[in-house]
Amino acid sequence: MARLHALPRWVLPLSTAALLLFGLIAPPQWLAIGVACMLAVSAWVIWLVTLSWPLLTPPARLIRVLVVALLLGAIFLRATGRL
Repeated sequence: MARLHALPRWVLPLSTAALLLFGLIAPPQWLAIGVACMLAVSAWVIWLVTLSWPLLTPPARLIRVLVVALLLGAIFLRATGRL
């Protein structure tokens, strides 16, 4: 966390968005790399949700769970070639 905190503020959101975008639009021959990028983003989001879970209210928890489910669903659809 200290290394992440030392980076400029724009690096983390930009890299997360880039990984997710690449995972969604990767050509079929790079499908495994695209899915790996999306898995990295979902692992990052799950880790952040886990850290903030005790402080969240029930509606905020529901939103976080829906975001994680949406990410995992997109990964499944991308891995099976439906997205």
